[in-house]
Amino acid sequence: MPDLAAKPSALFLTAESPYPMVGGGALRSASVLEYLLQGYDTDVICFRQPEAATVDWLAIGALKNLRDWREIALPAHGRSAIERSVRNVRRAFRGVPPLVDRFTGFSAQVGEALGAARYDVAVVEHFWCATYAPQLRPHCERLVLDLHNLESLWHQRCARILNPLVAPIHHAFARAAARMENELLPQFDLILATSRQECQSVSDRFPALQTTVVPNTLQWRERPSVHKEASIVFSGNMDYLPNQKAVGHFARAIWPEVLRAVPNLHWKILGKAA
Repeated sequence: MPDLAAKPSALFLTAESPYPMVGGGALRSASVLEYLLQGYDTDVICFRQPEAATVDWLAIGALKNLRDWREIALPAHGRSAIERSVRNVRRAFRGVPPLVDRFTGFSAQVGEALGAARYDVAVVEHFWCATYAPQLRPHCERLVLDLHNLESLWHQRCARILNPLVAPIHHAFARAAARMENELLPQFDLILATSRQECQSVSDRFPALQTTVVPNTLQWRERPSVHKEASIVFSGNMDYLPNQKAVGHFARAIWPEVLRAVPNLHWKILGKAA
């Protein structure tokens, strides 16, 4: 007789730890994971950057219905502007979008974490990890990809607004991402997009593929008791190009007008590399 009390099970494969919730990617991943945990016994496979500390989330017990948390350590690589530029030039010549190569090549570690487990649903965070779809497919009934960005569209937009000397690299990345999207996206049962525009872009290219919009959200937290001040806050990863452009535009075109209207107001930028 089946166990009527048993919860369905889920796998959550993520390119970055949702915790601490620093930056938009981690915030989105945390919201999706915490939604899963409301109804699923969930196992997590999380890639860990070399500088990040290992956290025993099971010992902390902060996440209800979290069943297992496995981490795959990434090798160290240089993070200076020159080292990043060299990597991206090499990627452009190889026809590989940024960060896809960072998270591939770990099939053995993913397989060890999976074992013989079966899941009702598996959720993959970021297109960067979409290459694991064939490996995950035998282990789950339903395979979901959470697109934090439609990478080909993202690089097309970068090519339009950046220096003409840099634009050709983004055009190359857009073509490479489109090729990989054509191969990988149809392997999923459901695509989650952040906006109607990106959802429509996916639907236009893959009419048979089920897509839906999951807006960037925050899980409910009780409001802490803090000292009140006249401030506005931008929270985000300042290594991320759209955030840099947004903050630059706000500083030039909007903040001076706001400050004239409210002279005692403070503007704070919070997040990674802020």
